[in-house]
Amino acid sequence: MLFLRYKKIGVAFCIATILGSIVAALVVSGEQHVTFAISPLAHNNVTTVEDIKLPYYDVPWTRYQTYGIGLLAGFLIFELRKRSYKIPTLLNLALWGVSAALCMSVVYGPFSANMGYHVVYLPEDIFYSGLARSAWALGISFVMISCSLNQGGWVNEFLSWKGFVPLSRMTYCAYLVHIPGLLVIFNTARHGILFTDIQLTLTLILCLTVAFLLAFVFSLIFEMPFINLDKLFLAPLSLKKGRDEVVVKPVEEPPPRYVEREAAGYTPLPS
Repeated sequence: MLFLRYKKIGVAFCIATILGSIVAALVVSGEQHVTFAISPLAHNNVTTVEDIKLPYYDVPWTRYQTYGIGLLAGFLIFELRKRSYKIPTLLNLALWGVSAALCMSVVYGPFSANMGYHVVYLPEDIFYSGLARSAWALGISFVMISCSLNQGGWVNEFLSWKGFVPLSRMTYCAYLVHIPGLLVIFNTARHGILFTDIQLTLTLILCLTVAFLLAFVFSLIFEMPFINLDKLFLAPLSLKKGRDEVVVKPVEEPPPRYVEREAAGYTPLPS
């Protein structure tokens, strides 16, 4: 509502809450010694993932930053498309480079620490744990903005492929159920996991398959019924609102000269 009625206040409030979430993530990661290097090969004091899950991963005040950046991105897309704005070519290319650098640094930055090549110190943990989510959200947000303005090139064509439509409807359910699915897969394993490229590739395919199969079931049981209920109850309200907003234009009277000719029996030739 703030974005619709009071745009400046809404943007300022969203930015303030994002900064607050970043500060909260920095503080919590510093106090709890949250580390991003959690693989068995890393040099850290973490015994299980549960040691950092509750105080940092589960609480909403350290996770809001990505949600807030997504809100700003959606608002910016709405405003830019309404004005038919186009990003200058050089600026667009530069921002694509920055976006790729941000996302790749988040994904591949912890590689050396997770492989045990160097010891991670507390300042590194605080920096990564506090800013990684914001960096990832900013990188993905620009991809969304550029593609929505039809300036994404082949990336936009690839992401617009119709084959992604069925999967796109299950992504949120897959996000919700993938953690329980992973816990079931790994906790029921009767042998250790070998860190080889082939083994990790097979594990990735297995986890993706299980996540989307569970998402399909949960989507049919929970998500689709509520979507249909929304359409059932909210659609009549939308139609009523649309009928109330219809503007009836007054019927324009014909010119006096035409009325006089029609009264005299004059019939205009068809055009």
